[in-house]
Amino acid sequence: AAGEGLIVGGGSSLLDPGVAGRDIALAGSPAGAAIERLAGRVRGTSNAQFSNLTALTGAQDASIAAVLMSGSTATGDTPAWWNVGSRPLKFVDGMFPADAVRVDFALFIPLLGDKLNLPNYNPQVAYDWVSRWVQDGDHYIMSIKAPEYPLPINQDLATQGAILFHAKDLWAENLTNPVPRPAKGNGSCASCHGVYSPRYAADPAFLKDPRMQGLAGYITPIDIIDTDAARLEPYSEGTNQALSNTFVGYPETAGTAQDCRVQNLDELRDADRTPGYAAPPLHGVWATAPYFHNGSVPNVWQVLAPDVRPEIWRRLSRPARADQEGQVIMGFDTDLNRAFDQDQLGWRYDELSCGAGSLPYLSCTPLDPLADEYGQLLLGQSYSNLLFAWNATIPPSLSNADIEERKIYNTRMYSQGNQGHVFASVLNDAERRALIEYLKTL
Repeated sequence: AAGEGLIVGGGSSLLDPGVAGRDIALAGSPAGAAIERLAGRVRGTSNAQFSNLTALTGAQDASIAAVLMSGSTATGDTPAWWNVGSRPLKFVDGMFPADAVRVDFALFIPLLGDKLNLPNYNPQVAYDWVSRWVQDGDHYIMSIKAPEYPLPINQDLATQGAILFHAKDLWAENLTNPVPRPAKGNGSCASCHGVYSPRYAADPAFLKDPRMQGLAGYITPIDIIDTDAARLEPYSEGTNQALSNTFVGYPETAGTAQDCRVQNLDELRDADRTPGYAAPPLHGVWATAPYFHNGSVPNVWQVLAPDVRPEIWRRLSRPARADQEGQVIMGFDTDLNRAFDQDQLGWRYDELSCGAGSLPYLSCTPLDPLADEYGQLLLGQSYSNLLFAWNATIPPSLSNADIEERKIYNTRMYSQGNQGHVFASVLNDAERRALIEYLKTL
């Protein structure tokens, strides 16, 4: 296969919604400016600040202050749609149950319209439309299946990887794993990410119900996964309550046996569920680089080998035509022969150095390269504690050079840290190669 190009249901890793919003604004639509601010800083990522703004519409009394002081969720990697039917919870922190489908169509509703008294705006019309069609839309999303790996697979090595994935205890005594052990499971990759091999799915001693094959619903506590916490921290009890009061939060189900409000509410949280991130199902994982909830790690090898992750990197762009080189902006390269790394399982990239002259994307102190130490501290605090502060300071994309800079991923930026998943450091390189070969089969 020469190239996959756009894969239906694969998230937004080829898109720059911020630049798209800028273009929409220049075309005369005021909605474009909002999209540009909400979309984020880096090509291929999105931003879930919409959920905090939505929560503001349901805030009451003390929860108003909680939402306003919630901070920003900042950079996020949109997950693949083909995994929606394989996870019982939505969003990276397991915010909503899978049954809470209204949120899938939330962008069709100008949720602030009734608060701002926009002329001729009737929110009930929008709510009724979503209620009528959202089940059909959700069924379509769940019908999308992951693409098969299009390149050769070493089946013998993949078989070894399948055993490691399901049975290797990363917390075995001789491995001295530096990370706290999860409370349940056998310490394997499958304990968090789900069971895929029929051999293990059919074993009731391993998986209680074979119908759970391919499902992943474990919320990995933040002290175990230890990835960048900026996405998790804005959702306090106040923001969760406010979001539960909105149309997408199913307030009418409160107190019922099928309470579809935010599952992190104190009254709904299971006793063994501590704040953390939902381990995703791994169907089609080969096609979903970069990795982690914020898209900070270029390939699977580096997910499994924390010490070799690049600090600042840029995915390869598709070559321009010879007569257009230097005059046009090209998207990311999707040619499998030229741009895909089969051994490390991800898209090839260039590693960059901070302080190389481009600001802020190559900055060594990227909160604000022009601020002094006090200004840096103030900005960091505002990003963490003030709704929309991070969005308000997104650099504008005015020139081609600005747009090109948005292809750079700087892990020093707020919310873009590439730490975590350190328990995988106990693997050796032979085991990593086998696991990667197995993941190609999912």
